[in-house]
Parts: sequence; structure tokens; C-alpha cells
Amino acid sequence: MSILKNIARECLVILVSHERRIANFFADRIIEIRDGEITKDYMNAKEDAYERMDDGNIYLKDLEEEHLFSEDGAFICLYDNPEESENHTPIRLNLAWKHGKLYIQNLTDCDVILAGAEAGCEMLHTHRPNVEMTEVENFEFSLPRLKNHTSARLGFREIWKLAIENIRLMGKKQAFIIGILLLTGVMMTISLANFTNNFFYNERSVLKNDSHYINISFEPEYEMEDSDFYRSVRGFFEKHFISGDYSDVFKSTGGKLLLHYDGFNQLNSLNVEFEDMSYVDVKHLSEKDLVYGRMPKDISEIVVDQWLIDRFMDKENPYQTIFSKPEDFLHAKLTNTITSDQLEVVGICNTNEPSIYISQNKALGLTVGGYSIASVSQLQKKYPGKYDDLNLKTGELLMAQTKYEDYDMRKTSSFHMANGREYEIMGNFPDEFNVDYVLNDLDCLTIRNDYIIGTSQFQVYTKNPNKAIKELRQFANEYKEGLLIALINPNKGQMAKYEKSREDSVSSRNLIAIAAVIISLFIIYFMVKSNVSARTEELTVYRLIGIEKNSIIQAYLLEMFLVTSYTVLPAVLITSGVIRFIGSIPSLELGMIFPWWCVLLLLFVMYLLNLIISILPVRSILSRPPAALAAK
Repeated sequence: MSILKNIARECLVILVSHERRIANFFADRIIEIRDGEITKDYMNAKEDAYERMDDGNIYLKDLEEEHLFSEDGAFICLYDNPEESENHTPIRLNLAWKHGKLYIQNLTDCDVILAGAEAGCEMLHTHRPNVEMTEVENFEFSLPRLKNHTSARLGFREIWKLAIENIRLMGKKQAFIIGILLLTGVMMTISLANFTNNFFYNERSVLKNDSHYINISFEPEYEMEDSDFYRSVRGFFEKHFISGDYSDVFKSTGGKLLLHYDGFNQLNSLNVEFEDMSYVDVKHLSEKDLVYGRMPKDISEIVVDQWLIDRFMDKENPYQTIFSKPEDFLHAKLTNTITSDQLEVVGICNTNEPSIYISQNKALGLTVGGYSIASVSQLQKKYPGKYDDLNLKTGELLMAQTKYEDYDMRKTSSFHMANGREYEIMGNFPDEFNVDYVLNDLDCLTIRNDYIIGTSQFQVYTKNPNKAIKELRQFANEYKEGLLIALINPNKGQMAKYEKSREDSVSSRNLIAIAAVIISLFIIYFMVKSNVSARTEELTVYRLIGIEKNSIIQAYLLEMFLVTSYTVLPAVLITSGVIRFIGSIPSLELGMIFPWWCVLLLLFVMYLLNLIISILPVRSILSRPPAALAAK
């Protein structure tokens, strides 16, 4: 500060007597007037410059003049200040001409200076100008713009070198900055993962039913005889579900399916199951839905949706190395846990439903008290050419060979099913067909309907479940036969249950995530601000030597970009990878979902925020004049 004050005073002393408005201009800009002490120094500098008004020139009319003449025509004028003449020694000079040049020999004990522009001192035949300070204060002036000048903007190469050098000069301070940015990177990643997990969920772990199904069940409205109740159920069923929009009914509780593997004896007894799924009639599947394999031809062949395959492979089980991709499940054997029926996987589809596509007649037998039946057409497909002439009438059936032999030994020609209907035994078929009875299509439907009415519950397959529930509820309200009819959309119910289970934790988790983000931003801002404030001198030097503001800002932006790249970038990527890995372990049951696009979005936002935050304190400092920065 004292150096700058001295520079100001010297500038005033040298320049004010020549052109006091320029001296005043420099004094105003070099000395920052901020408090009483500086203002006093400023005024003293001005007064000192006024009292010593001397621009180095000699004004002859302000001095006493004395003439010296010689006979050969030499004429010398001597000018002197009377106040200083007593201190002068006599002048002793030898002047000699030689070859047209004047040589001067000084025999006096003082310096001889030849006046002129080169010496910075001119002799002017006039009085010294008299300028009052009050006039200087009222001068209006402006400095002309330089005609020949170039921009102090740095190229990218110089900005890169400047940024690298800035990072190097930070030295041990880098450890603090790196630590802060690593910490905020980890905090932001965990917070975003927690936040996104509140809005994204894994449908494959939540939904367990085909979205096209409506579950319908009946209960008596008041106490009544069983026969009256079943009569009412049959009346409602035959009125609305035998034909029309809601005749696509299905009946099967299904049970779980055990994956059977014959390759290693150690794996034969393992209970690895397919569960939480729907059985859907194979008629709702087409060739275009298949990803691998083929459509079912046999009654015991099924097609499994890739939804179930993916969910199976997401869980830890000893079969994961054997069944590592969807096509590995082709020709796998699945055993029903209720009836021990074996089903062969012949196709993998992608209908985006948790479903297994199976013959409805086969599915009807995969439950307790179900009927293991098949139609004549299904028997003919299994054994082409053997049963082509088979034509069963209503009330007639074929039995599996073992059952048939038992009834034949007893000389019994008819069979009473649990639905109370009597069927005439017309012959048999091989046990390997894996059903008990073969009937015509109409009798198969009758058995299905009787089973539905007996259990008082079934499913309806519809393209628009919400519309179906609305219309069926209206039908139920109009049917006054002592029935309470429940209509449920299982998908909607499962989602509602899932939302309710996490509803309480979502708000608190979101508040924690938002608080963590705000704290991280504050930490980054004050860290950057502290770093920039500590480097004010560095910024001042850049401005004093003329480097353009934008070039300095670009260097700091590049510096922050580089620092972010080796702190935030690895912190976010590593933390995201750990979160995704932990979330992929089923046994932990964390259910963390953190898509990669969220990771990329987080990186983009953090780069952007860091760059914006780094600009603010730098621009604040660079907005001041260089002289003000130097004075501070």
C-alpha cells in the first residue's frame, strides 16, 4: 500500500506542473479513497504536487537576465534565480571551435546539461504557467482511445497452460478440495439414487398377475342353503359369462412350478420354483409374440413369458449358471406342486406379462379337485392318424388306459364325475397323454363351468379391465338373488398395496435427499469461494498485466472442469456401480433401482453446477478495477 502511495505522489510531482489534470487523473485512479486515512494521503499528495510545481523546464522570463559580449561577436545570455545566486560558484567554461563544431570544457564544480527535448528540459522564453487547484478540480477531460492496440485475450493453449499451472500452484490445498468434491459426489449420488427409487420400481417384483384378468368371486348376501346359493351363482354365470363380451372365462389356481433338471443328481432335489404368475389360455398367444422356440402342439407343452425368466434369473439360485439366458429354458421340465403334472417349455414369448400360456383344459386340472381333461382335437394332435375317426357325442368320454382297465375289470361302462354328470366310457388312450379323460369340446366347457360354479370364483380375460369392472358391477347390482359379487383388478390391487407399503417412507426419504443436495451445493460454493478469495492476489496480477477478463474466467472454468473430472466423475461412477451391485443382490432385498441415464444426468448437472458456482466468485472479484484490487 505504501509503495502505491509513493508512486502516486511521484506521478503528481512530475506531471501536475506540466498538465495538472493528468496528474489528478492518475492520483484518483491509483489511490483508492476508502476511509479517512487514505483520503488524507490523497489530499497531501495533491498539495505537495502543487507546491513543487516543476515540470523540469526552464522559464526564462521568471529569471534575471545578464548579457555577455565579445569583440568577435560572441553573445551569451546568463539567466539566474536571485534567491539562489549566492550559492553559485563562478562560471568557468572554455569554448573552442574546431571543424565547425563547438567544444565546451567545464572547469566549474557542477554538472553541465544541454537543454533540449532529448534531455527532458527545455528553455522557454515565457513565464511559468500558473494553475490553481480549484481549476484542476473542475477540469473535464477524457483519455483518447489507443489507435494501435491488440486484445489481451489468450488462446486455448495458453488458457490450458494457465489452468494446469493454477492447479499445480494450489499444492497441498488440493487435498482439501479433492476431499470436499469426493464427499459431495458420493452424497449426491446416494441422494439421487434414494430419490429415484421413490418413483421407479421393478414391475417384475411387484406385479404377479396378467393385466388382462379380472378376478370374480361370489358370496351369499345372507344365510341360505347351499343349493340355493349355487343356483343363484349358476343363474348369474349363465346370464353373463356363457356368451358375449365376458365369455372368455378361465379357471385355475395353478400352484407353483418346480424347475426339474436331470443333468446332476445333486440338483434333482432342489426346490427352485416359478411362482407369482398367471395361467393364460394359449389362444391369446400368437407366433409374433415368440422370442424363442415354437407354439405348443401337445396339451402338456407351455410357453413362458420372458418376464418370468428375467425374474427367475434375478434371484439367487443354484441353476443360474445352467440357465443363464432365456433360450436355455427351452425344453425344460416344470412340475406342478399340486398335481405333480409335468409341463415342457417349448417357447419363450415377450408379451410383457407375468404369464404362462397353457391349454385351458390342462390348466383346469392343475389344482385341488380339478379335472384332468382334454378335448378330442387335442388327442388327435398328439397322435395324428390314430384317432382321426373319433367322434364323441355329448355324455361320452375316453379314459386313460390304466383307469380304463380298472373300470373294465369291474364291468363298468359309465363314469360319474364330481360335477354329478354321468358319462359313458367309449374306450381308452395311452397314459403318456398325461390326462385322465377325453371329451368333446362342449363337454369340456360344461365341466369347466360346473367347476367354476362349484368353487364360486373364476377369472375373466378382457382387453379393458376398468370398463369390464364398471359394467359387471352394474350387472351385479341389478341381480337380486342374494349374492355378494366381488370384482377385483389384481394388478391394480398389487400396485396399490405396494404404494401403500412405501408411502410412509417416501416423504421422509425425499426430505433427506433434498437436504443432502442443498448441503452439498453449499459445501461446494463456499469451498470454491474460499479458494478464489485466497487467490485474489493472483487474479490482481493477471488483471494488472492486462489479461482479458474472459480469458481468466475461461482458465478458472477449465481448472474446475479438470478438478471435477478427477474427483466427482470417479466418485459418481464408483458409487453408482456399488449401488447397482448391492441392488442386484436379491438376498439383501433392498430393491434399489438406479438407471444409468440417471447417473449420466447427475454427472451433467454436477459439472454444470460446479462450473456455474466457480464463475460467481471470480466474476465478483474481476468486476473491480485493477487499481482497486491492487490497493486492497
